[in-house]
Amino acid sequence: MATPLEPNYVLASDEFEKDKRLDNISDYQKLVGKLIYLTLTRFDISYSVQCLCQYMRDPLESHAKEAFRGKCLGSRRSVSGYCLFLGGSLISWKSKKQPTVS
Repeated sequence: MATPLEPNYVLASDEFEKDKRLDNISDYQKLVGKLIYLTLTRFDISYSVQCLCQYMRDPLESHAKEAFRGKCLGSRRSVSGYCLFLGGSLISWKSKKQPTVS
């Protein structure tokens, strides 16, 4: 996969026949919590995790599938980036996955 969450992909917020609400949301919350922790070192999944966090109270099965997809990222491409600090505080950062395999 090129990115953890495809650009312009919209997560469904309404339940329908093929996408039911999760019975046990605590498993989803634990998984997203682990992904939040992972963003400390994997800046490239920050956007995906932020999108999944919006559904912590009422997740659908499709949200759980996207969260599990984020957990299973196994890319061999390098990530380069920078962090901009003012004093001791982080004020900006950027990361980019390299287009070629290292």
